[in-house]
Amino acid sequence: MSFELINLTLPLVIQEIEDVLDEYPEHPYQSAFSMHEFRQKLIAHVLSQVPNQYAIAGEQTPARKPSSRHSSLFSGANVSRNRRSREYLAHSERKCRSTD
Repeated sequence: MSFELINLTLPLVIQEIEDVLDEYPEHPYQSAFSMHEFRQKLIAHVLSQVPNQYAIAGEQTPARKPSSRHSSLFSGANVSRNRRSREYLAHSERKCRSTD
């Protein structure tokens, strides 16, 4: 299975930072945060302070039959937990597609 985790909050945070910085004077704010390292630190700080939403993109391939070496991973509670995880991921992906 090849999935990509996409942070849906990141583009919004970047846009908000740009909008806010546009309202501040060029020196020292805009010039300081035009430096890549400072801009990345600011983005990371803001992302750590707000709830983030993610989407999963990718193609789902049929699951392989577990080998006997790993069969304990697919027994009992783990099967229902894995099923719930797949259902949640599928629901999240449908929700993300419906908002586009």
